[in-house]
Amino acid sequence: LDLSGTVAALATQPRMNTKLKAGGPDLGRLIASLAGARAAAALPPWLGQEFNFEARIKGSASEIEFDDLVFRLGDVRATGGIELGFGERIQAKGALKIGRVDLDEWLAMTAKPEPAPSAKARQAAKAKQAAGSGGSVVATPATETGMRLPPNVNASFNLSVAAVKYLGGQIRDVRLDASLNEGEVTLNQASLRLPGEAELSVFGFLTTRQGEPAFDGTIEVRAPNLRAVL
Repeated sequence: LDLSGTVAALATQPRMNTKLKAGGPDLGRLIASLAGARAAAALPPWLGQEFNFEARIKGSASEIEFDDLVFRLGDVRATGGIELGFGERIQAKGALKIGRVDLDEWLAMTAKPEPAPSAKARQAAKAKQAAGSGGSVVATPATETGMRLPPNVNASFNLSVAAVKYLGGQIRDVRLDASLNEGEVTLNQASLRLPGEAELSVFGFLTTRQGEPAFDGTIEVRAPNLRAVL
């Protein structure tokens, strides 16, 4: 992790202009160390690749920008930017451009074996197990959960992927343009080109009803050569 730059006016209106660089041999292991063992078990194996991240960070107490953002995971490189504003409503805007993704290669990856724990870690685990062996387990009541989109966030996101290799074929020109306002996602555009010059497009609105996602929209498919698609 390397952070360099300037921070000014700390006592009045603090502002920062810095450059952040970070990287490592295994993104999945880093996320697992921050999120805990339960979250780590759900992480896909393809996250266990070498990664690099860099961006210029400018901001204040009310807003922050990540400009000239470059992220690399394995052989995949993404560029873009993120803007965040903080007030009565959170404002967010993001754009990401990705080159080529070999999804076949990613899905074929297997989880890396965890390193053997040190003697000190094994002793700590045994002590913790011994200390808890005489205790009692208290059941907690189940809580009702459901999906809910935040009503106090205004956000927009634009994603483009040049090509995706999947099941030996090429999916090209993947595009996503979506926004979130008043607890509703507007899907302005979600489109891609399939083999055989077929095009798939989706437009519509995503909301939640009684804790469940609900989509109201249109799906369009154009295929001059259906046999090539299948």
